[in-house]
Amino acid sequence: MLDSIKALLAEAPSTEPNFRLSEYLDSTGRTLPAYEMTRDGFTLLAMGFTGKTALAFKVRYIEEFNRMEAALKAPQAPALPNFTDPAAAAIAWAEQYRKRD
Repeated sequence: MLDSIKALLAEAPSTEPNFRLSEYLDSTGRTLPAYEMTRDGFTLLAMGFTGKTALAFKVRYIEEFNRMEAALKAPQAPALPNFTDPAAAAIAWAEQYRKRD
């Protein structure tokens, strides 16, 4: 995994903010290198992997992206004014009244 991150950083140095070199103690007390990564860093890394698990991640990622895109393109219902606020209710009433003229 460390080699995959190093290769990604060598190929695309602009992704470096997504990875921070760190370290951890293993069960025997040794200090070993590790990377902390952002969600975007994880996605970049995972998109380069192959195999069943990587493919499942990629398919799910694409499905979710398409779902969000469709939601953004869908017509949005206008927000209702806060009718518990007399000023907001008056403004909403006035806007509706102006639309009729």
